[in-house]
Amino acid sequence: MSTQSFPYRYVENIIKPLVTSGLYKNEKMALKDIVFDYIKRKELYYCKEINKLKKKYGVEFDEFSKKIKNIATIEQEEDWMTWKAANEMFQALNSVSISILKDEF
Repeated sequence: MSTQSFPYRYVENIIKPLVTSGLYKNEKMALKDIVFDYIKRKELYYCKEINKLKKKYGVEFDEFSKKIKNIATIEQEEDWMTWKAANEMFQALNSVSISILKDEF
């Protein structure tokens, strides 16, 4: 068995019972639904992080960034990094979920 085929066979072995049991029409639909569900859960996680920081500081990220520039405390810098990462991850995940919905894969 080549190492290149391993991931595909592994995924196929996991997905096949979902199709044979009648839960999904085919492997592509099963995998697409599972990945889409995972992405939506991650989006929700990052959305909650973003909203928590919005509530904590009472402003949007860009305004917060301007407000703390050159005067941030360590806590504010840590929150800024968390907020920035959450925004970037949410946007990346959202872009992928849109592609999945458009069936661009």
